[in-house]
Amino acid sequence: MFRFIQESISDKLIDKFQIEKPNEKQKVLSSSRDFLRKLHSTLKTNTGHLPPNFSLYEAIVCVEIACKKLEIPFARELAVQLTGNNAKEYQQAFQEVINLLNITFPVKFSELCVKFGCHGIQGTCEKLLAQYEENFKKNNPKIDLTKIDFTRPIFRVVTFYLTALHCKLKIDKKQLISESKVNERQFSDILESVKSNCNLASLLKDDKKKNKKEGEKENNKNTKKKKK
Repeated sequence: MFRFIQESISDKLIDKFQIEKPNEKQKVLSSSRDFLRKLHSTLKTNTGHLPPNFSLYEAIVCVEIACKKLEIPFARELAVQLTGNNAKEYQQAFQEVINLLNITFPVKFSELCVKFGCHGIQGTCEKLLAQYEENFKKNNPKIDLTKIDFTRPIFRVVTFYLTALHCKLKIDKKQLISESKVNERQFSDILESVKSNCNLASLLKDDKKKNKKEGEKENNKNTKKKKK
């Protein structure tokens, strides 16, 4: 098995995706091999719904998973070409592996804003998450905070959802939970926790004032330029 993994995901395969930095290349190589090893172990008891020819490009899928986990750019179009499949078939296989291995990826507010059409709220989302972490620590001094990872995707998903709601933006809660692959019960629990520990209305009010001042400054600059 060890030799098979080494041969399936080699330096030559990683080089095809033009990962230039040596340290990143080594991380991707190691991580993708780990994912392939876990996948083969999982497939012994659960074959999922992978296509018959998946073994021909399982290594490429594992390389992409590693890159997404490490937040290193990956050439998806090149990957699809190398597999000989179309983009839809590749995505279905990729998603099935994600489900089989129960993998979650880092969540970015910027990506959520684009995906759900909620432009202009990224800054408020970041402030709300920072406020929640600070207030939660103050309000719960007896809790072992070393066990709470505020960088987990679910915290970003919840604060994004709350901010969107308060900004009166329409967002499909079920779709958000499904696509972000977060636990629905945990989502509800953290949602209530954020509500009880934060004052989003005040945060939004401050942001509006700031935006108004910045807008006035910009207008004044433009007026001065016209006079000149």
